[in-house]
Order: sequence, then C-alpha cells, then structure tokens
Amino acid sequence: MGRALLTTLLLFLTSRQEQYGFREGHSTTLQLIRVLHHLASERNCERYTVAVLLEMVKAFDRVWHDGLIYKLLDTSLPPVLIKVVANFLQRRSFCVAVDDVLSAPRPIRAGVPQGSCLSPEQYAVYADDIPTLYGHLDDWEDDVMLALYADDSAYFASSRRADLAAKKIQRVLDLLQEWLNKWRMAVNVNKTAALLTGSQQNMPDQLRLRGQAVEWKTRVRYLGVHIDRSLRMTP
Repeated sequence: MGRALLTTLLLFLTSRQEQYGFREGHSTTLQLIRVLHHLASERNCERYTVAVLLEMVKAFDRVWHDGLIYKLLDTSLPPVLIKVVANFLQRRSFCVAVDDVLSAPRPIRAGVPQGSCLSPEQYAVYADDIPTLYGHLDDWEDDVMLALYADDSAYFASSRRADLAAKKIQRVLDLLQEWLNKWRMAVNVNKTAALLTGSQQNMPDQLRLRGQAVEWKTRVRYLGVHIDRSLRMTP
C-alpha cells in the first residue's frame, strides 16, 4: 500500500532542485560533484567561499504532522490523497516499557514512521521551503547556494571579500532561525560548522545562529568527504 501510494504521490510532488536525496537519478556523488565544483570554480576566480554545514536535530522525528498537512494543501496534490496521507500519520500512539511495566499510551503528533517508504518523501516536502535569500536580495546580488541531501543541509556564499561572504551567510542564518521556530525544527549549533576556503588567515566575524556562535573549522566533513580550506582533499 505504501509503495503504491508513493508512486502516486510522486506524480504530483517534485522536490526542489537542490535536494539530491530520495530522487531518481540523484546521489551523494552528484551532490558532492556539484559542491566541490562550485568551491573550486569560485577559488579559481579568486573569490572566497563561506560554507555552513547544518547539524539538524532528529529531523525525521520532528516533522510536525499538522504542519506537513498544511504544506501539502499548498501543492497540486488532490485533496483525497492529502486525506490518505493525513490518515497515515495521525492517530498514532506510543507506550514506554520499563521492565514489565507498560505506560499509558500517548499520542504521536510529530515524526514520520521509521521504515516506511513514504517517510523520506514526507520529510522532503516538509523541508522543501527551507529558506535562501530569494526575495531578500538587491538586483545586483547573487543568492546563496543551498545543498540538500535528505537532512544534510549546507549553505555556500562567495565574494571577493571574505567578510562580505560571511555577512551574506549571516543573513540567511537569520532567516533560517525564523523558519526553524515556525516549523518546530531544530539545529545543533555546537555541531554546526563553518568553513572559509582560501588563503586568508584571519577569520571573518563570528557567525551566529539562535544566539550561539558557529565554530570556524579548517576542515569539515560533508557526505562522508573531508573538505579542507585549500581544497587539496588530502584527508
């Protein structure tokens, strides 16, 4: 039933182009090629790139059911299919067992069911509107680059000045904070990393998310690959 429903949903739902997870013909390899090509091209043009790799907290477990249904209503999905998805998610409950004692059942109001083939697509729909700077830019400005693979999310901003690239990233982090609050998602700022590619020794001003500092790193790991500041890929 789940596979049949997923096939039907995919006729109406299309993930944003930056999402390379759960999509036919896409892979971690293609997303890595896209990101590394962007970083290398900007470096070859003598531009600095600031990257922020977000550590989403239990992303699949935090999908707010009512919020997901609200977002589905804004798609081309027929109402009857939205009702089917709602019935799939709602009226679920859980109990906690300690030794031989079982708690009373409690309702589950967030999270997509583990192991269901529908869950990845439901998460992709829920996170589809994660913000960039689109709609908040001057005519001469370029948007930040967004890279998504399931719940692995990263932003990239480039400029001939490292401080300007960092300021653009800070602008999108401010918008991200509003999005996280609105849709009840969370980011572990302590595990979120920032990287500046290029030879500049002094780091730009501290990036902040939800009032916490995002740590500057000399090397980050993205989709299993270590990326260092010089892009030598030695690790």
